[in-house]
Amino acid sequence: WVFPNAGATNSSGFTALPGDLRTNLGFANNGDGTSGNWWSSSQYNTIDSFKFDLGTEEDYATVSSYYPKIWGCSVRCIKN
Repeated sequence: WVFPNAGATNSSGFTALPGDLRTNLGFANNGDGTSGNWWSSSQYNTIDSFKFDLGTEEDYATVSSYYPKIWGCSVRCIKN
């Protein structure tokens, strides 16, 4: 994450790193270390799913609207 990343405490234990977003057109964030995008485990329908965002401008995660599953976002794997 780029400085200052104000308010970041990692109190959730989710040690996230910034990650790009790829659309079906091949577009992506610019990889400048200011944001990360992760798929949610909740889907909207068979074609779309929700994603959440973290950024250096806020100290909380934002749940975005639904996006096509053919887009590329980061995923978090959790071991039971």
